[in-house]
Amino acid sequence: MKGAGSTTARGRLAEQLVADHLTRQGFIVIAQDLRVGREEVDVLAWEGATLVVVEVRSRRAGAMVDPLSSVSRAKQRRLRIALARCMVERGARDGRIDVAAVVGGALVEYIPNAVDYTET
Repeated sequence: MKGAGSTTARGRLAEQLVADHLTRQGFIVIAQDLRVGREEVDVLAWEGATLVVVEVRSRRAGAMVDPLSSVSRAKQRRLRIALARCMVERGARDGRIDVAAVVGGALVEYIPNAVDYTET
């Protein structure tokens, strides 16, 4: 079993931090760590009539890689696939992909529309 210092545990804590932030901002969080086919959605929420997939990037303080730049093109493509499927399953007309950066256990940056959903 992994301890509280594990990458998985840090990731779950970061997802909860972001979900709490979104709730305070008026979003309705409907799922965390959701499997969508072969893809994974960290946080799924409604902001009004818009379905939002949030990719949470977490790093230790002092990490060499910026969390936001770590969202690869392949990951962006997988996020688009997951959002499209979630939109169909939930009857959403509007959707977007946001990215949240958590460093050292604190939300550092939240970027709406960080990944262009319409790009192929």
